[in-house]
Amino acid sequence: MAGKIKNKVFYAMTCLTGLGFGLLLGGMFIGVVNSASDIPGVSGNISLFDEDFSTLGISNTFALLSFIVTIVGIIMICADLGLRNKFKKHILPLHIASIAVTAVGAILILVSGIILAGDVEDAIINFAMAEAGTSDPAIEAILRASVSINAGAGIYLGFIGGLIAAAASGVTMHKRFMFNVAADNAGATEQPAATAQPATEQAATAQPATDAVQPEQKDDAL
Repeated sequence: MAGKIKNKVFYAMTCLTGLGFGLLLGGMFIGVVNSASDIPGVSGNISLFDEDFSTLGISNTFALLSFIVTIVGIIMICADLGLRNKFKKHILPLHIASIAVTAVGAILILVSGIILAGDVEDAIINFAMAEAGTSDPAIEAILRASVSINAGAGIYLGFIGGLIAAAASGVTMHKRFMFNVAADNAGATEQPAATAQPATEQAATAQPATDAVQPEQKDDAL
């Protein structure tokens, strides 16, 4: 029974890892920067692979690398889960490294999203100032007040997905949740041996009964 519970928890954590991976991939194709502004043509979402970054002269390399690092970490988690599930091997360094890479990647996604939103805001303000032909700080302050640019839903999906995958893999490090079929089978083979002992005791107690019958047989013979 305990082995079944451990296996169910193991598979549940595997499903959570898959959920985290799905959120991460979804975040890559949803807006990573969300902009709302009174300036015409500025409002909207910018996804990770949009050309708007190059148009604004902004590099999205940091954000892209953050997603890639997290993907690599989740792939390492899947490799660890596959080794334990199929080959019953637990490589502890691989397990620890996969959790660390995934967690660090998730944090980098959040940081890169915040930085990317700030870069987009600066680029838009500079573009608006250049169009207005002014460098007045007061006008710049007015423009910044009229613009709201933040990290988009894709950043938060990637961050949450990475954390879910790392946390799920971390849970399976606890011994009570480890997938250990060999130990479960050993426990199952010990139980029949324990139940077989009363049968031998019954056979031992049955021997005096046969001895008690022998004197009666001798009397009949006389």
